[in-house]
Amino acid sequence: MIVWKSTLSTTTRVNDVAILRTAVNIAFSASVQPAYIAGGAYRLSLNDQVVAIGWGATVASGPSSPDLRHVQVWVNDQQTCVERYDALNVTVADSMLCAGFLDVGIRGQCLGDNGGPLLHNGVVVGVHSWSRSCADPLFPDLNTRVSSYSRWIEATATADTINILKIEE
Repeated sequence: MIVWKSTLSTTTRVNDVAILRTAVNIAFSASVQPAYIAGGAYRLSLNDQVVAIGWGATVASGPSSPDLRHVQVWVNDQQTCVERYDALNVTVADSMLCAGFLDVGIRGQCLGDNGGPLLHNGVVVGVHSWSRSCADPLFPDLNTRVSSYSRWIEATATADTINILKIEE
């Protein structure tokens, strides 16, 4: 079952976060491991290296990758991100995390990476929400900032009953 944050705005992409609840236990192995999530006090610095993971396209308008891929990008300045997206009439909230190879492009998140993790030293700090294109040099990738939702994530993941919007697969 997928449990979405009930205040998700599909227009602004604010609160773009969900929990996947499984009916069975996940068997951990060398290739399947749990991950820590960033708590409310977790802080990132400008230009911290982060790793984006996903099955997204490797070029704009291309097909999704058949292989799980990862790419190193960097945490971008929030105000620069706000100003650049303002030109597209896109609001960048404090609950969003901007990452990419700013003013260079070449690498980043793409269509199909949505929902994929953004890791900092092995900790999930972001969940890919939206990209203007693949590795756009002017517009960083937008990720939901996990530290803004860590209490909701923990409460929802451990709740016996879910009284919020549910979308079942």
